[in-house]
Amino acid sequence: MIRARVVLISGRTHGGPQMISASDRPRSLAVLLAALLTLSLVAGLPGASGQATFDGEVNVSLTPASDGTSAQWSLSDYDSASNVSINITGEQNTQWDNISASGVPNGGSVAVEVAGNLNPNGPSTNGEPVLKLTGVRDLESVYANGTKHLKIIDSAGNVVDTGQKASSVGGMADIDADGDLDIVYADESSNLKYVDSAGNVVDTGQQANSAGGIGDIDGNGDLDIVYADGSSNLKFVDSGGKVVDTGQQAKSVGGIGDIDSDGDLDIVYADNPGGTKTNLKYVDSAGNVVDTNQQTINPGGIGDIDADGDLDIIYADGSYRMIY
Repeated sequence: MIRARVVLISGRTHGGPQMISASDRPRSLAVLLAALLTLSLVAGLPGASGQATFDGEVNVSLTPASDGTSAQWSLSDYDSASNVSINITGEQNTQWDNISASGVPNGGSVAVEVAGNLNPNGPSTNGEPVLKLTGVRDLESVYANGTKHLKIIDSAGNVVDTGQKASSVGGMADIDADGDLDIVYADESSNLKYVDSAGNVVDTGQQANSAGGIGDIDGNGDLDIVYADGSSNLKFVDSGGKVVDTGQQAKSVGGIGDIDSDGDLDIVYADNPGGTKTNLKYVDSAGNVVDTNQQTINPGGIGDIDADGDLDIIYADGSYRMIY
């Protein structure tokens, strides 16, 4: 909306066209839906002492009005006006923008330019805009090969050797919150460690026969690494070194996820560490255990593999068949 105020200090009335241009308003106005011009006239009348004041109002429609658009109106019966002022106020807009980019590397940037002269604001608690990013990430898997070298392979078959050796491989996550993913593994001496893509290794100080998944199991805001220690006790440790014993025995450890949809994370594991047959189970941070009634020689990860809305557990059964 444009609002214009015209003040005539003295004069007599006569007819004549008046014009205001949208280009006289701030150039930053991108779109104007309408213009409302309000005129207050103060004029001296012949033969009268002092001044008489009268007001008039003119509505001018500009739908839409862009820079350079003009609006014209007419007033009847005035002449000899002086010190005319027109004050314009309008709605200032800041636009939103969609951008797209491809092949942006880690650490790369994409410029966003938003038109308008108002500072962007948004729905966040501090009034700042919210930037949402969507994209496609090249998924990678980690494994230890026949000579125990810990490696990464992507969907295109590209393989990267981390330079580490592993007796057991766990999950991937940004454990130390430095912006890159870390791979959990137990080395050849059963030391529980994690390594990032640059080859930086962190030793958790724990012994592990089996390394498992990663997640915020205790809900304290940092990530926990699940493992079975040297005595087959199923535990998890966070990046600060805090260890929690679940009270369960595990021959091997799988992934983490909210399998039963109760709002907390469940740890998948194979029990009966001293036996030839192991049962596939999962336990949450409160110690609640669920037996899937399946036999496994090695539990794996968790995900909605069949896209039916619930999580599936991957495992190898007693005949080495991969099942979920």
